[in-house]
Amino acid sequence: MLRANLGHPAAESLGRLLEVTFGPRQVIAEEFADVPGADRVVIFGSWAARYAGEAGHAQNDIDVMVLGDKIDRADLYVPSR
Repeated sequence: MLRANLGHPAAESLGRLLEVTFGPRQVIAEEFADVPGADRVVIFGSWAARYAGEAGHAQNDIDVMVLGDKIDRADLYVPSR
């Protein structure tokens, strides 16, 4: 089992680099980029609050809202694999 050495001098910088490169904002942007009619995708809730630096409990989900005038709800879901 592996775990991060948070005491290492590079830990914070590396964590930030991974977050901006492969983190939820990028993954969500890619996943919702091709949704027809989606004008805006908003991340909100506890994850967004922690990302903005607000103190609080550790988040265990990410809340996403897709805004647009002509979105077919079926386009927002991926079939089970």
